[in-house]
Amino acid sequence: MEHAVTTKDGVITVSGKGNLTFEDHSSVTVLLDTLCSSNSVAIILDLQQVVAIDSAGIGLLLLMNDRLKAVGKTLTLCQPSATACQILDVAKIGELITMKA
Repeated sequence: MEHAVTTKDGVITVSGKGNLTFEDHSSVTVLLDTLCSSNSVAIILDLQQVVAIDSAGIGLLLLMNDRLKAVGKTLTLCQPSATACQILDVAKIGELITMKA
């Protein structure tokens, strides 16, 4: 998954694009290190342009949520694409991570 990071009013937004899969483990780990060490408490992951998420991608979302929560930060999944929304619904991610349409 390609991503861009922006900060506004103390909130970090990570805008994803493409697929979130096993291949993204290294880049997500680096991103998480940056997010965990930032001064921002609120992290938004914009999934509007994410077209597919595999089981490893679901695991990466859970990893992100756990690591951020451990350092006192919140993760919100925002605007998932129709396909991503279906995948997240089937995996019941909304029960574990805050989601906003």
